[in-house]
Amino acid sequence: MELTISQRMAAMQPSAIREIFKNMADPSIVPFAGGNPSPEAFPVKELQIGGLGSAPGRKVVFGPITLDQPDAEKLKEMQDAGVRVYLHQVPDDPSMEFTKILEKKLFDI
Repeated sequence: MELTISQRMAAMQPSAIREIFKNMADPSIVPFAGGNPSPEAFPVKELQIGGLGSAPGRKVVFGPITLDQPDAEKLKEMQDAGVRVYLHQVPDDPSMEFTKILEKKLFDI
């Protein structure tokens, strides 16, 4: 038995979303759609902060690097979780550990 479909149906393309979901099932692919990936998928051992410029409500913390309260809270949370957080702008210049920034008492943490 031969099946025929209408010309209108013949022109339809498969769902792009369905194709994306097929790929999300592949463990060798890290998906960045739909709330993925989970932070647990990327264990971070250290985080270098190097280019956060000025804006209203931000404080200069090291060279040209500025932070606001939410930034400082998130970095503290990461540090408390065991991540080494440090500020470093230029490879040949010295860096500063985030702990030293917290010692300055610039933020309410």
